[in-house]
Amino acid sequence: MKTRSGADYGPPEEAVTAAKRSHLRAAAGAYLDSHAGWARRPFRIDVIALARAADGRVHLRHFRSAVGDEDRPFRPY
Repeated sequence: MKTRSGADYGPPEEAVTAAKRSHLRAAAGAYLDSHAGWARRPFRIDVIALARAADGRVHLRHFRSAVGDEDRPFRPY
């Protein structure tokens, strides 16, 4: 989950860079490899982006399968 309180740095989902996706993919793979019977199973990691509007309301966007066991680009839009 990534939250930003302003738009100065872009939307929160843009913080999920290729390097971060690679790190998450490696961490998920290591976790699955360390648990008997789960190694090499497909997985997905969703991204939840929260942005607070000037009026205090929070906008939530859910990006399913933003990171998975395959190396494919995350397209938030």
